[in-house]
Amino acid sequence: MTLAINKKQPIPNIGRAQLIEKLCEEHGFDKKVSAQLVETILETMIEVLTTGQTLKFNGFASLSISQKIKRPGRNPRTQETVMIAPRRVVRLRTSEHFYKRLNHEI
Repeated sequence: MTLAINKKQPIPNIGRAQLIEKLCEEHGFDKKVSAQLVETILETMIEVLTTGQTLKFNGFASLSISQKIKRPGRNPRTQETVMIAPRRVVRLRTSEHFYKRLNHEI
C-alpha cells in the first residue's frame, strides 16, 4: 500500500480498516488479531495523552496535550463576539527525520 504523491490525484485517507489490512498483508496476521492490535495501540495512546503524558515515536513525531485558554472569538455568520471555552488539544510535532523524508531531503 505505497502511496505516490501526485498533484493531480488526491491521496486517499488511511483509516483503521486500511491499517488492519496492512497488518494482515505485511505480517500475515489474522484480521481479528490485527484489529485487536490496532485498537490496543489507539486505546493506549488515548490513555497516555489523557493523563497528560507525551507520546514519543523516534524518527516520526511526538504527541502531547496543550491547554488552550479562554479567549474571545467571533461568530462568522452573525459577527457576534463570543467567549471560546478553555480546552485541551493534541499537539503533533514531527521529528527532523520525518520532516526531511516528507520533503524528499532523504
